[in-house]
Amino acid sequence: MFAPGSLENSQNQDVEMQELAELCEIDDLDEPESRNPYHRIVRVLTQLRQLSLTISNFDRIIAFLGEPTLEFQRLIRRKDHRALIILSYWFAIICQLSLWWARKRLRNEYLAICIFLERDSTDLRVKRLMEYPGRVCGYV
Repeated sequence: MFAPGSLENSQNQDVEMQELAELCEIDDLDEPESRNPYHRIVRVLTQLRQLSLTISNFDRIIAFLGEPTLEFQRLIRRKDHRALIILSYWFAIICQLSLWWARKRLRNEYLAICIFLERDSTDLRVKRLMEYPGRVCGYV
């Protein structure tokens, strides 16, 4: 596992977020507006992953909950694979904060998503993208 803040960790994050953008059919994360339901939330998630994941950034990290559009929320309820991966990445960010009141619940939620995706997806990109949240949430 990479040390937080290391160059290798940063490069790994860039690759993961690019793979996630490709899976979500996002051509340009820097584009300000898009009809793609994943675009805005992946853009915010990319910014969060660049933060120092400490309690001092908790307000910015928790603000993620206000970002999902109604369309994205519907995708989560329909168990859309891409939406569930995005949600798992946010769970991983919260898990890294080691919040006693959230960690166990997030691990359980992540586990449920993993079990579902392992059973329901044959896409190798999905399995590869779930490695990071799995390491952080203690599943892998």
